[in-house]
Amino acid sequence: MNTNEEITDWLNRQHAWIQEAAYRLLQRGKLEETDINDLVDRIKNPNPSSAGARSYPAIGGGTATSQKLRIESIGPVVGIDALNPRNPLKFGPGNLTVVYGTNGSGKSGYTRIISKACGKPHSVELKPNVYQGAPAKQECTFFYTIGGTSETKAWTANSDPIEDLKAVDVFDTECGRIYLEKETELSYEPPELTLFTYLVDACEQVKAQLEREREKLVSTLPDIPSQHVGSVAGKAYSALTKDTTEVQIRELVTWSEADEKTLTELQERLRIGDLGLAAKNKRAEKGQIEQVRTALLAGVDAVGKEALDELRLLKESAKTKRKAAEEGAKAMGDASKLEGVGSETWKAMWEAARTYSTTEAYQEKEFPQTGEVARCVLCHQDLDEAAKNRLRGFEDFVKGTLETEAVEAEKKWKEALESVPVRPVEESVATSCQAAELSDDLRDAVERAWQELERSLSPIRSGTIPDEPPPIGQVHQELLLTLEDLSSKAETKAKEFDDLARDPDRTADNQRIVEIEGKKWVAEQAAAVREEIARLKNLAEYDEWKRQTSTTGISRKAGELSEELITEAYVQRFNEELKRLGAQKIQVELAKSRTSQARSKHRIRLKDAEVDGTGPAEVLSEGERRIVALAAFLADVMGRDSKSPFVFDDPISSLDQIFEEKVIARLVELSRDRQVLVFTHRLSFLGLVADKGGKDFHCVNIERQPWGTGDPGGVPIYGKGTIGALQNLKNDSLSKARKALANEGNDAYQFHAQKLCSDFRKVIERVVENVFLAGVIQRHSREVHTKNVVSKLLRINREDCDFIDKMMTEFSKHEHSQSLESPVALPEPEALEAYLDRMIEWHKEFEKRKT
Repeated sequence: MNTNEEITDWLNRQHAWIQEAAYRLLQRGKLEETDINDLVDRIKNPNPSSAGARSYPAIGGGTATSQKLRIESIGPVVGIDALNPRNPLKFGPGNLTVVYGTNGSGKSGYTRIISKACGKPHSVELKPNVYQGAPAKQECTFFYTIGGTSETKAWTANSDPIEDLKAVDVFDTECGRIYLEKETELSYEPPELTLFTYLVDACEQVKAQLEREREKLVSTLPDIPSQHVGSVAGKAYSALTKDTTEVQIRELVTWSEADEKTLTELQERLRIGDLGLAAKNKRAEKGQIEQVRTALLAGVDAVGKEALDELRLLKESAKTKRKAAEEGAKAMGDASKLEGVGSETWKAMWEAARTYSTTEAYQEKEFPQTGEVARCVLCHQDLDEAAKNRLRGFEDFVKGTLETEAVEAEKKWKEALESVPVRPVEESVATSCQAAELSDDLRDAVERAWQELERSLSPIRSGTIPDEPPPIGQVHQELLLTLEDLSSKAETKAKEFDDLARDPDRTADNQRIVEIEGKKWVAEQAAAVREEIARLKNLAEYDEWKRQTSTTGISRKAGELSEELITEAYVQRFNEELKRLGAQKIQVELAKSRTSQARSKHRIRLKDAEVDGTGPAEVLSEGERRIVALAAFLADVMGRDSKSPFVFDDPISSLDQIFEEKVIARLVELSRDRQVLVFTHRLSFLGLVADKGGKDFHCVNIERQPWGTGDPGGVPIYGKGTIGALQNLKNDSLSKARKALANEGNDAYQFHAQKLCSDFRKVIERVVENVFLAGVIQRHSREVHTKNVVSKLLRINREDCDFIDKMMTEFSKHEHSQSLESPVALPEPEALEAYLDRMIEWHKEFEKRKT
């Protein structure tokens, strides 16, 4: 299975939305915002039929070589560092440009600008001149060409990088430290792995979109008050999850009338101060209820069959016994002189006579008085024997069995009628019901019951006993049961108060109130509770969707492929760069450390070290660290087919002469097919590059001026080729000296002439090194260069030696301290011109000689 087939097989085992993302990336090279939105929708609403084996556009089919890029100039620069050049920094037409400047001239400022504008990860925030006030703006203009087309970009400091310049590679101290001390990832990826990088980015974008949507699912669930947190309902409320069932929800948010009643009762109980008095009052209430119930029950019982049967028996008994007594009286009356003996009137008269006799006539003597001198208490006549016998007969009748039984039966009948309940007056009923704290409905029901009962009780009290009991309805029975229940509850409540009186802190009631109030508060949030559970379920869905955006699997697969496609080649390039830079003896190696988000991470480590945990930065010298970091940088960026510029900030810092020459040779080699920009303060470096750079070499000198740093000035004499330097001395320096003499006098001329002579002497020395001796031996190089150059020494003859000796002697005078007695005067302008012309002519003639 080749790489393409392996990747295709892997893709077809992924989620359908990842397959779709890969297809679009391979088809169009990038994903738009609409693609991300569509992928999000596909995660949320997967179509099972879309998964499975599918084909893809060519994987790793190659990418077009990037267009050639050149940075032509930088500037104007406004408000960044201390840079304030009056002219743009131009890099010249060739591929190799050295920007020379002394310390503090602005080199690092330009490098920082390039690094930031090109979007390098190690770039630093650009600051204004800290010794001046805040500038109105921070801006820099870049002029560059890409694919032969000129572009000008005015870039605001610290804004997004310029897209076209992202391909520029920048090496500086911070970049070197990162390569040496940290894990790094390659700046180049094969097309096959680029797909995985893009997939990781797609996952991150989809994940970010899901996260933005998820963040909008804000909870509207009210915060539970602190007093309800500890309740059972409060704990359940705080522990809501997506898995809370509908049964649990209903149980949590249900609030019934019984709950409300219980809460009210508990609250009322807690408001009671004197529990003993409350118990007493509650029992008094019970007494009133019992009074109303008992009276009503008596009325109901009075019209019941049992009561009516008893009344009917009493009435019949009184009637029967009275009849028997009357018949007895009638028999006695037949012996009497007058009619009516035994009648009610007669009995009344008899009883009146009894009272008069025992209280007035014959006090404390039995009645009737029938002694010897007894008189009739009615007529006051003396009683004869017949009258006495008659009176004694009457008394015997009255006190006889028939009469006694009749009287007793009539008394029971009368008492029974008198005991029949009487409807209480309305005000009395209302007062009793109010004292019993009955509701208005119950009061009305009691009053109606009495009204109905009274219609049956009234005839009974008058002695009319119905044959059948009146039809007393179920309502009366229910009313009585209700009153009985209220009476029982009142007693129960009284007992509760008695119990509470023994618990003065009301602990149990307080705990119950806390629980019930917590339940009530939670029940009031029913809608919010349901919304919260729906939200939690939605959040869980988003979390599941986000899990599908995990890049672990993508990174793992990319790591597997990178072993084949990247790591070996990178390590090989690193070792080759160490060789080219003369650092192959340094005991370091480049190794893959891990894969993160589809990118392979590499780390430089000591080779064959026996002490673990020690890194190169802790062992290598400063120069060795610099050269190793430079090798790692070049190994990285040279892995891609690019024509983008290299920018180096003092690449030879801390390097010795051997490493310096190797680096210069590598930079010159790099400049053959791309632009190389080097910022340095080393004269030796500048001279060596100038000599080795050939026609593509260009030097720019930047200076610190009163108005700021970074101002391009004249190219230093040691930054030009020998013939170019001689021409510059004649055309520029000598011209300035002549103007100074003509316009300002001899003192001004002396300044310019002295500098010209000094520069001329330096150029002569370089002519000796590079032309006369053909570069075989150079003062800044330990090497003796013989290849293809030794034969050039055959061009030298005696006249050449004399000429060089004479020129060196003549201009050494102006480099050394002069005798006070015989000072050497500076040559006149015409003499200087003659010396320069002779050197130029000799140089041209010598270069043309054949060996």
